[in-house]
Amino acid sequence: MVVLFTVLCSLGVELSAQCVLSCKSSLGVSLGLDGSALMTPAILLEDPDCDPADFTVTITDQQGNNYGNVLSCANIGQTLTALVRQTSTGNACATQLTVNDYLPPFLTAPDTLLYCNADLLPQSIGFPSVQDNCASLDSTDLSYTDLRVELDCFTLFGGDTVTTRVERTWTVTDDYGNRSTTIQNINLKRATIADIDFP
Repeated sequence: MVVLFTVLCSLGVELSAQCVLSCKSSLGVSLGLDGSALMTPAILLEDPDCDPADFTVTITDQQGNNYGNVLSCANIGQTLTALVRQTSTGNACATQLTVNDYLPPFLTAPDTLLYCNADLLPQSIGFPSVQDNCASLDSTDLSYTDLRVELDCFTLFGGDTVTTRVERTWTVTDDYGNRSTTIQNINLKRATIADIDFP
């Protein structure tokens, strides 16, 4: 049955004067922000004149498991076949799918203001938030480097005069090699008389 579909596609089956049934032989699919990809007839068919409403898409793996027409993170690394069938005639063609995740994780590290003698370790001032469409990431997946920058006199941050800024570059890589970096500015200020609580 699979051979028949392949032969039909390679020859091109004319379903109407406007539509020739022919699938793309192979297709690389990149998952979206929600970790999924909807496979529609318009994506898989070669002929733009074919009416997508006349077709259905069914995706299966080598073991025959049926995934409907939606791919997910669980499909990364699998060999999949998308069968595109015309509902009125039963004619069909197939596309081999390769599923990939090319989206890097999303890092959020807000700037902050601390006193010069504050503990700057992430365990004290906090880690960035990290989100990914396919991988489950947390603070143990993060790494960072610090660059200490001495500032000009009277440099302001949020209305406070700061003397030094630590530029902390955070890096995270997901399970599929996608890498993200972000810079967190840690602004340091000196304590003044007004900041001291006298007994």
